[in-house]
Amino acid sequence: PPRSTLFPYTTLFRSDGISTDISSIISPNARKWIVGDKKYTLPLQPIVLTNGMRLTEIVIEYGSLSGLRSIELNGLSELESIQIGLYCFTRVTQWDRREKTIPSDGSCRILNCPKLKSIVINDYSFSDYLLFEMANCPSLQSINMGDSCFRFALDRKSTRLNSSHGYIS
Repeated sequence: PPRSTLFPYTTLFRSDGISTDISSIISPNARKWIVGDKKYTLPLQPIVLTNGMRLTEIVIEYGSLSGLRSIELNGLSELESIQIGLYCFTRVTQWDRREKTIPSDGSCRILNCPKLKSIVINDYSFSDYLLFEMANCPSLQSINMGDSCFRFALDRKSTRLNSSHGYIS
């Protein structure tokens, strides 16, 4: 079976500093996508992972992907779990120092993942994202979110969940 896929920091950026599309870097045969601590903090193009990928697990570790403003997981038919560490997918690290110049414009969509069973999102991840959308994940059993995840999405009630099973805690 294919080994886990761990990407070094330099693979996302060309020598001129322009970000590249991460979804073109992940092998379609990869079973796991693991991003280590504090990786990919510069601005990134949106990530869209779709049909044809064989990922079963996504693990994003502490403080990573803070430069990303849009992620969509759509039609990942083998995906079973998502684990997001502390302070991932967010530019805000201290709420008492949040500047008004940091927009709440991020979006996260998890759609059509029939085997997805669990999502764990630790404290302050996606905290400045505006939208969290989830639909057609019939095997979902649990979503565990820490403090201040999707803080603005929840405040503005733009969170959409569509699942007949499971719970959010």
